[in-house]
Order: sequence, then structure tokens, then C-alpha cells
Amino acid sequence: MTGKVSGKSDVYGYGVLLLEMAWKRWIENKTMNLVDPKLRDTCDEMQMQRYVRVALLCVQDSARDRSNMSAVLSMLNSEIAELPWSNFPSYGARPCSGDDAYPTDCVTF
Repeated sequence: MTGKVSGKSDVYGYGVLLLEMAWKRWIENKTMNLVDPKLRDTCDEMQMQRYVRVALLCVQDSARDRSNMSAVLSMLNSEIAELPWSNFPSYGARPCSGDDAYPTDCVTF
């Protein structure tokens, strides 16, 4: 992180916003809980999972690993069919230890 404002920092901020809303539901495999109950019948669960994956791509630690905003929009609109794999974001994903009674910021594999 350089502290410089750029298109890549905008992408990062967008990804953080999406993950703040979705992370817990993603881990619990309940991404459909992000959708208003009145709209669930018209929403595709695979598409919701795609949105969370795009958010993960937006918060890569290195700016060079993040897409620009036009590519993010193309991914969200499914114009880019195959999403690249992302690393877990460095700020929030840490392995859980046995001492974590109620982990909120760790990931188990």
C-alpha cells in the first residue's frame, strides 16, 4: 500500500465495501441471505457467489493483482465468463486456532 489515490484504490475500496456486507454469509455458504427476501425467487445463487468472488478480487493486497473498474463491471455483468482465482485478502483472513472460541475474522480450510 502506497497511500496514493488511483483507480486501483477505488477498486480496493469497492471490494472492501462488498466484503463488509457479504463475508460472514460467504463463509457460512448463505450468500442468498444478502438478497431481499422479496427478490430471492428472481435471483440466482451462483450469481450472488460470483459477486462475492469479484469482491475478493478487488481487495488483493498488491494493486497490480487488482483489476481496473471497467474489468470489475465486466465481471459483474458476466461479460468475463471465467473469473481469475484470488488470494485471500491479507487484512482479514487468518487461520483459526483452537483458542478462538468465537472467531469472526479467521478462515478454516
